[in-house]
Amino acid sequence: MVRKLLFVMFSSAMAAGSAQAQVNSFDIEVTGAFVSKYIWNGFDRIRGQGLEDGPVLQPLVRIGLGHTPLHVAAGGSFVMNHDSQLHETTYHAYVQRYATPFTRVSLGYTYYDDRVVPALGTRDNDVHELWGAFVSRNPTGVHNGIALMYEMSARDAYDSYFCSNAEFGYTYPLVPATPGSFGLDVDASTHILYNTRIESQGVELVQSGFPAWEAGLALDFRAAGARVTPFLTYQVSLEESVNDEDPLWG
Repeated sequence: MVRKLLFVMFSSAMAAGSAQAQVNSFDIEVTGAFVSKYIWNGFDRIRGQGLEDGPVLQPLVRIGLGHTPLHVAAGGSFVMNHDSQLHETTYHAYVQRYATPFTRVSLGYTYYDDRVVPALGTRDNDVHELWGAFVSRNPTGVHNGIALMYEMSARDAYDSYFCSNAEFGYTYPLVPATPGSFGLDVDASTHILYNTRIESQGVELVQSGFPAWEAGLALDFRAAGARVTPFLTYQVSLEESVNDEDPLWG
């Protein structure tokens, strides 16, 4: 039963120079996102810490080595909310391989390090995450993929569990990009989330199942090596223990 509608998220994922300074097979990528909510695996990580809800800024720096068919990268980011309080830093590393020109397989590790003391009655959110992803695109613009994550609490706040995110979407080149020119793609996608049972010391926190569904629309602007991607996402919570916001649905 659909219980709650989670959020409406608008982001300007400003690759304020998706500044890819490439030297042979070495590249550095600097990106940033400004989002109205910080949603992770269906959970609102700001409200989940008992903190005031609001937009967050997420800068990210990534250093990579090698290009297709094999790419190795590592990086980090931090999350700062509207009251200028640093909430979280993340560290990640991954290996990515193009099995075909249109098929990408990735394996990685991410550590989420909360920078605030959890409020009374909330769980510690420091997490080790092992993940794998498969993404496929075809020349017509259809894309689909699935990501599988294994989440381990860094401080035994809850037992380890699996979650996954399946995606299906379509990208339309509204203004086809050519070298040295402006390009604009429109992307529509939908995601369904799944998690195994989440419990702490034998107490069920979240039952296994499909806790959330998402539908999104994005505009991908590209010019002179930079990329700006504003997007809008609706997420419907199918499980109140994941997110309990009031419904917002037409």
